[in-house]
Order: sequence, then structure tokens, then C-alpha cells
Amino acid sequence: HSLIHPPAAKTGIKNTSGPLNPSNPQNPCISRPLPPPNPVEIWWSDIQVDVRIIAATNRDLQQAIEQRLFREDLYYRLSGSVMLLPPLRERTDDIPELVRHFLLRFNQQTSTRKKKITLGALHLLEEQTWPGNVRELENVVYRALVMARSPVVTRELVRTALDQSILIKKTEVPNLKECVHRVLDRAEFEQRNTAYDEILELMERELFSQAIERAQGNQTKVAEWLGVSRPTIRQKLLQYRLS
Repeated sequence: HSLIHPPAAKTGIKNTSGPLNPSNPQNPCISRPLPPPNPVEIWWSDIQVDVRIIAATNRDLQQAIEQRLFREDLYYRLSGSVMLLPPLRERTDDIPELVRHFLLRFNQQTSTRKKKITLGALHLLEEQTWPGNVRELENVVYRALVMARSPVVTRELVRTALDQSILIKKTEVPNLKECVHRVLDRAEFEQRNTAYDEILELMERELFSQAIERAQGNQTKVAEWLGVSRPTIRQKLLQYRLS
């Protein structure tokens, strides 16, 4: 009976991002102490507790229920209020605020001089695909902060931190075969259906990046080489921040 400890009111976070196993012994154990609302009487004693459960997962639980991989009764006990959060790559506008939060926490936890991040470094973070979502962003930011010898975290320092991770970068495509392999790995593991769009975006970005560099910024040459209009070139350069 170590799941809940009285007497204080508590918030418990249950992360179900791992494999869903219908025989998992925790499932019935978790479901018993859930609502009716506070106070709730635990079945093995008359101890009263006031709890709130927040459950998080990257799986489609409705589909898991149909496949008998997740308990339907547990789903309805947990789903009093459901919030669907898109992956970080679909909400890059959140990245500056998240980075500011990580900086504030780092500065509070360390005795070093307070550090800040440059706009160029933020832009580089916004350009990534972040298959590991917020946790991966946090790890990269923390790594850059630890490596920083000065109070300012620069774009170059963030690039070094990214190079030390397994992140697939939109700005650097290793080789086509490995790139496709990694994107498909993520699609399979995270049950995502965006592999086709991700590959096209990676290839397109690299194509325009190399073309504008080879043409030394001459958009007319790039338009001729690629067989597209100059407005399209300008649009892609702005989209991928290559101008």
C-alpha cells in the first residue's frame, strides 16, 4: 500500500508512455484508489486521502483499448479531463518560453553567473525536429549551459550541444538512407503518421540550403537550377531561415 501516503493532499503523475501491457499488475492497483472524489477510502484500511491523478502518454489509448492492450475501466477513471498536446515540432512558438524557463531554473540551481541565450541560438533550437519533445530540448539546453564558459549561450555553443545528441537536424542531413531509417524508427516507435512530410521537409531544406550557398545568394540562378519561380525561392528561404 505504498501508492498513496496520507495525510497531505497530493498530486500523482502517472506516465504511461511505455509499452501498454494488459497483464501489468499495476493496472488494477492504480484503478482502485481513483474516484469517487475526495476523500477516498482505501480498500485495505480506513485511511482517508485527498489525491489528484495526472496521467500522461504518447499512445492512442482508444486504439490500445480496442487491441485489448489497455483497461477500458482504467481509461474512463483517468479521462475526467483530457488535454491533447501536439509534439514540440508542431508548436515551435513555445520553444523560447520553454528555454527561458530552463534558464531560470538553471540560474536558480547553480551558483555561477546568471546566463542568457542569444537570438541566433534560439532560432537554431526552433529549427530542430525534436523527436524527444520537451525533454530532449531541456537536455540540449542544459548541456549548452554547462559547456558555456561565459554568461552568454551562443548559436555555436548550441550547435555543439546538438551535435552531441542523436537529434536529426533539419539543417544537417547525414545521408539519405540513414535519415529515412531514423525517421521511420520514430514513426514506428511513437506511432506517428508524419514520416512522409518529415522526409520531404528535410530534403527540401537541404536542397535550398546548398543551392543558395552554391549560387552565392543569387536567387535567379537557384530558380533556374531548380526550375521554380523566384517567389517560390524567396518563400522557401524565409520558411527555412536561409536568407
